[in-house]
Amino acid sequence: MWGIALAAAVFFGVLAQTLMVRAQETPTTEPAKHAGIRLEQPYSKIPDLTDDEKAKIEEIHKKSLTDIKAIREKEEEDIRAVLTDDQKAELDKINADKRAMSQEKTKEKKAAATEPAGG
Repeated sequence: MWGIALAAAVFFGVLAQTLMVRAQETPTTEPAKHAGIRLEQPYSKIPDLTDDEKAKIEEIHKKSLTDIKAIREKEEEDIRAVLTDDQKAELDKINADKRAMSQEKTKEKKAAATEPAGG
């Protein structure tokens, strides 16, 4: 069990560091695109990457995203195994409320984007 906790702590530490770095970076409106590949920063800022290097970086990134998703799903499964049925129901309610709030914010943003300027 400690192994899972340690792996989760390391994973979330790396994730937090990545998010902090991305938050500090200035977003670009034109990411590096070549041969249908869209690289994430900072790799998109390397000017002399070959198409082969770009493809390999994209492949590694996609695999990492798949691995991260699997880790998150495993974590949720392991945590739910610890909870009672009442706690699982409460967690489900919390998650549903969170999704509803997120959907509401998305609606508000869409509505604001379609409003005419100045009013």
